[in-house]
Amino acid sequence: MNLARLWVGLSIGLVGFAGCDVLHTMHSDHTGQHGAAPSAPHTTLAPLAWIEEPTSAQVAAHLCPLLATDAPLSTAASAACRARGPSPALDAMHFRARASATIASSSMTRLTISSVLLVVTAYPDAGATQALGAVCLTLCDEGASACPQTNEACRSSEEHVLDLGDLDGASGFVTSIAVEEGRVADLAVRQLPAHGEVSIDVDLSIATERLLVAMRANDTAAVDAIRAGEAPTFHVPYAIEGTLWVDGRGNDGFAEPIPRVTGTLELPAE
Repeated sequence: MNLARLWVGLSIGLVGFAGCDVLHTMHSDHTGQHGAAPSAPHTTLAPLAWIEEPTSAQVAAHLCPLLATDAPLSTAASAACRARGPSPALDAMHFRARASATIASSSMTRLTISSVLLVVTAYPDAGATQALGAVCLTLCDEGASACPQTNEACRSSEEHVLDLGDLDGASGFVTSIAVEEGRVADLAVRQLPAHGEVSIDVDLSIATERLLVAMRANDTAAVDAIRAGEAPTFHVPYAIEGTLWVDGRGNDGFAEPIPRVTGTLELPAE
């Protein structure tokens, strides 16, 4: 396989709140069944980038009536809320972001990426009101007619990596667009050439209602702007990390951490 980019759509809904002190990054050596020790690949995640998002004005229009139930709005805030119009329907607001990863190998043998676990946390410093979710993506042979998914592909006995057993509160909250829409070609196993690299683009779809709940709870600057009758700008701090499972094709398979990356996604004003 050449280095053609693999487009993997992941649908992420933020439905659980959990701490992330279980999230950590460590490293270890791996020894194959023939005594060989293939070098572990290194994955570099680029910052998330919006590919589809509502505006801050739309989010403000959604939050206006909710904030009014928390405490009465000022005259200026009420006027600004009326000017924004009615609250948009949830299905009219879509949060989708792209994570791009580069996987580089220094191994002398070809490696095969068999499964990927991605963990996304919105507002990672917010404690009890942060939103945590995970998706396990099972990859299948190129040319397969179907690609059954199993969470067992993202479980490991290796203590240096994250697996689904570490993520209480995140179960059942992530689905893959590629799986849902039957894009089997997007789920093809990635061949990592000796001393080579591959690129993977992962599209993330974040459940609108759950993210709006987290934004209301955590983006105090934007909420205060709404209450002051001003135009807010919403920001979504995030952390993304995970685990890559590798089948050495002649060596025992092993898991390797995808190092944590943090950043902030900003919604446009209008």
